[in-house]
Amino acid sequence: MKRLKEWMPASLMLLAALAFAACSDDDKEAVEPLAPIFDKPLAINSAEGATETIEFNAGCEWSLSSDAIWCTLSTDGVTFAHDIMSTAPEAAVYIKVGGEAQQFTASVATLTIMRRGVKETIATVRRAPMAYELRVVTADGEECSSIALSSSGVIEFAVEANFDFGVSEKPRWIDEFTVTTDEDNARRRTFRLSVDESFEALPCKEIITFFNSDSTATFPYEITYSGMSPKRIKIEGENPWGWNLSADATLFSTVNAMTGDSVCYSHSVPYRVTTLNYDCRYLCFDEGEDNTLTLMSPEDSWLSVSVDADDASQVSISGAPFPAETEGQRKGYVVALPAATYDSIMALYRGLGDVSFIDSVYNNVMIEVTQVSDYVDTSTGFTVMQSMVTELDCFEESDPSFLSMLKEKFSLEKVYATQADAGVYLQIFPHLTERHWEAWSKDATIVLDAEGNELSWEAVGLEIAMDAEDNYYISLKSLAQPIVLVLRGVDGKYLKALVIKSDITLDPGTGFDILYMMIQTVSCSLETDMELAAYIIERFGTKEIYTVRSRVGRVLQVFPHLTEEQWKGATIESICIIDTEGNDIPLKDVSYEVAMNDEDDYYASVKVKKTPYIVVFISPEGKGIKALVVRPQ
Repeated sequence: MKRLKEWMPASLMLLAALAFAACSDDDKEAVEPLAPIFDKPLAINSAEGATETIEFNAGCEWSLSSDAIWCTLSTDGVTFAHDIMSTAPEAAVYIKVGGEAQQFTASVATLTIMRRGVKETIATVRRAPMAYELRVVTADGEECSSIALSSSGVIEFAVEANFDFGVSEKPRWIDEFTVTTDEDNARRRTFRLSVDESFEALPCKEIITFFNSDSTATFPYEITYSGMSPKRIKIEGENPWGWNLSADATLFSTVNAMTGDSVCYSHSVPYRVTTLNYDCRYLCFDEGEDNTLTLMSPEDSWLSVSVDADDASQVSISGAPFPAETEGQRKGYVVALPAATYDSIMALYRGLGDVSFIDSVYNNVMIEVTQVSDYVDTSTGFTVMQSMVTELDCFEESDPSFLSMLKEKFSLEKVYATQADAGVYLQIFPHLTERHWEAWSKDATIVLDAEGNELSWEAVGLEIAMDAEDNYYISLKSLAQPIVLVLRGVDGKYLKALVIKSDITLDPGTGFDILYMMIQTVSCSLETDMELAAYIIERFGTKEIYTVRSRVGRVLQVFPHLTEEQWKGATIESICIIDTEGNDIPLKDVSYEVAMNDEDDYYASVKVKKTPYIVVFISPEGKGIKALVVRPQ
């Protein structure tokens, strides 16, 4: 407690005494004016919670008041009020400085005394401004002097202050920066911070500052991030499993397991790899035929990893071409390891040594890739079997028409050939594996006629099968006309071709014109069933054999293009109708009739039955001239 006292000159003391005496006299006596208590008002500097004391002699009874809510007065130091009074001239007044209406600027209270109806300011009390206070509290409720994000990259903390505060701009390595104000305390805010993914590999440190509205009060805090866990690794990019690398190493491809869409990259596959300080080890393993893994050295590896010089997180995987003129395939893996786990994982590799190691580091595998050679040794040609019993000769084709056609259309230099009876089934072994030839794909096996027109698999009864040794072979039926088998590789290049020539060659002759209702043309073509053709040739001696297909029940008009000297259409001996087993069919069963059109051309009317049958046109000498196989559509 501070005591303040002023001593007045003797003359003034005498005047004061006389004045006081006058106060006790009756009103009839003269009243002398009072002198100021102090030469000038006292200036009292204090702070919240302090109690000050002033002493004075008022010369008469008095009352004293404070004009500030935070400043109260007392004569006994016990009971305080904003207004006090006393009849005793001499007084010691206690002044209590409270915390009401506290502000961040100084507050001033004026003390006014009243004597004989006259007011006088005897003192001013200056209360020091309130101090700015701010603290950071962790989620556990502990106050901290700095803000530290752990390897998780996330932190939540609260800031409490006795003033409305702002915060400086977030560090660039912070991504999420959310602020929530406490519902019950507007000056308590909860902050949630997370590290931007692009910085999660690197320890970071910066200062953030909390401040008042005019920045006269600032509270700097160091904010730090220790970096991600040393044993953690994050690999971002395509699914690592099931990649294929082209033989020339220019194309990586795989299939998206979810959508079924193809995913392709030219020359290299990009990934983003994040570890602490980007300290990462990249290992390339080769898988042998016995599933053993060999760690490839950078000098001998057919897989390689490149790290971007400007951004160590950007990584690309590329491969080397398959050795030239070498058949086979190879499989490899690229594994990414944080430096902190390299020794322990390598010890695991040395302990396992086979592909079970890959299972153990599943999340560290960047890519599993298979590369297949596109080299095909075409010198072996084909093996051609008839009915899986008799092996037929297979030789190099020398016919210029086939060679030029196949070179022009498919860039094939060497072409093989074989010769078989028409209508027999052949088993053709191309000596290719599925690595080079997609046996089950219709796009990989093409059948052509002698002019290079494509035939359907159904036209030759083509099927793909495997023998007991898992060798692929093609089963098909030879036709009367030559057919060509062309095989295409998985890379789109054509591998080899086989010309299949028949011992039976049908004679196209003059053929037939066929109409329905004498209006609609019905197409016909040379017969393709060589077994049936062989029977017709043997029985009737003609090689001009055609086939037609139409709806059951339709009556067709067949013009054989024969003169009356060649064919006596009006006679019963000029026609022979049999089923495919060689049995005669009555003419009425097929509504057979013979007539002439306006141009005096003979035509025969026949009805399409549910089963195929053969119409043979007979010459006057009893020989077969031409034949038509009528089939239901």
